[in-house]
Amino acid sequence: LGLYADKDIARKAQASMARLPVPCFGVATLPISQCVRPPASILLIVDTYQAMRLVQAWAYHHGPMQALSIIGNRGVCSEGVARPLSTGEPHLTPLCANTRYSAAWGDGEMGFGIPGEYLDSLVDGLVRTLPAVEPPARRQIIRKRLAAAGLEMELPEGAPYYLGG
Repeated sequence: LGLYADKDIARKAQASMARLPVPCFGVATLPISQCVRPPASILLIVDTYQAMRLVQAWAYHHGPMQALSIIGNRGVCSEGVARPLSTGEPHLTPLCANTRYSAAWGDGEMGFGIPGEYLDSLVDGLVRTLPAVEPPARRQIIRKRLAAAGLEMELPEGAPYYLGG
């Protein structure tokens, strides 16, 4: 398809793609709020700032993301879903041309896939790292979004480290 310089590189790229260890018979896509049981996998479509925050949230509890293997192909299925499920760690994906075209995602969007079992620790990491990185203007946006969603959450206070903390 013209994605690789030659067949050897194409073979290496294909061999590196994550696959689910068991057959998958179907996929349901829906908002997390509508899940009737915990999802096996969660794929968030985010901008680069949101990706940074999710990586920071993961690192808060688990340390660095070690299992990154990105080729920008099969962005949803392999990089966004199968890799996190096979490694037990989140994975970033720049997505791929097909999914970008099909879903009409913007140039600044990317995927962040995570095994569903880590959702609680990810959310906790987001909240706990908020004082260290989120400036006051962004905190106001977060508060407004929480209110609009009908959620009550106490946000921890503190000045971001880069503003003299």
